[in-house]
Amino acid sequence: MPLPGGLLIRPDHVPAPAKPEQADDDEQTDAEATRGSGGGTRSSGESRPAREDDGAAPTRFYAQFQLDRVRGAQQLSDILESVAAHLGTDVELDLELRAANTDGYSDHARRTVSENAQHLNAKAAEFE
Repeated sequence: MPLPGGLLIRPDHVPAPAKPEQADDDEQTDAEATRGSGGGTRSSGESRPAREDDGAAPTRFYAQFQLDRVRGAQQLSDILESVAAHLGTDVELDLELRAANTDGYSDHARRTVSENAQHLNAKAAEFE
């Protein structure tokens, strides 16, 4: 349950971050040597362009959440309250649903799901 102010973790239970060691201006740190002038790398091995750190605050936020089929409504509520509510008014939320049934979907299930999706203003909904 979130604490007052939308916090999910009590601040007194979070250890203080370790202070980074300062490198001499003339020396290149290991991270800089690895990164070089072409761009940075992510720990997963994927490349991404290096962001010039000019001291400006980040202007965009992205996140993906995998919701549990049973607790999804509560999880979505928590995400809206604890994350989206703190990002201002320019927030876009998309919900993608993927389902598979090895036996195939009955005519009744296809009709019910298609009608409900249309009624709920789904941008796209189809069976294949």
